[in-house]
Amino acid sequence: MPSSPIAFEALRPGMWVRCATALIPSGTRDEYGLTASSPDHPGLVLWKLNRLGGVNGPRSLISASADVFYLSQRGEGLTDEQADLIQRYATRAVYDRASGSWKLPEPEDITAPPAGTARSRNRVPSPRTVYEIKRELIASRLVKRAEELGVDATDLDDLVIEALNAVASGQYNGGAHPDRTALDAFDAVHDDADERATAVNNKGLEAQLWLLAQCYGEQAVHVLLAQQAGAAASDV
Repeated sequence: MPSSPIAFEALRPGMWVRCATALIPSGTRDEYGLTASSPDHPGLVLWKLNRLGGVNGPRSLISASADVFYLSQRGEGLTDEQADLIQRYATRAVYDRASGSWKLPEPEDITAPPAGTARSRNRVPSPRTVYEIKRELIASRLVKRAEELGVDATDLDDLVIEALNAVASGQYNGGAHPDRTALDAFDAVHDDADERATAVNNKGLEAQLWLLAQCYGEQAVHVLLAQQAGAAASDV
């Protein structure tokens, strides 16, 4: 691992990097990933894993950020499977300018093993399978806890709206919709967030809890449920 950072201007598509992201109020978080570009999207993006071990979409890289970049070896900080997954996304994903989001290939395309890979009885589960297993386990635990606390879907509507609008703010700050004015770009990402929140809230408790878990992590959602239960009790 190099001891000195590289300048933002030296970054090019196809570089494996370690990105040291500043945390508030102090400290840094290391993110390992692959830089990439697309003819449909200006500037560089960083493809990396999300907190659940999947890949949802890349983060736009801007020179004005406090991030510090170091060159790394392919897959440094990652498993071989994770590095392969990131590389597939970085080379196949397409940016949709109309929605300001990345359209990823179908799950079976993303998780398909490279041609010529030998079959084995002890195959590693695909990332999609791992994702579904995590969803089933985490969502079921959270639903059970919500029911124990007497928290229902209507109690979580505002939390879902807040979570998705926080994601939208990150997209806006990352340069979403660069072809629009700042006000139009802001409205676009938050209008999309409101539509997504409505869709999630209409699907019920399990969908809401899984969305919140993806945004904040499972343990944080347990805390939110307890707080929500306490607020509901104080209103009685």
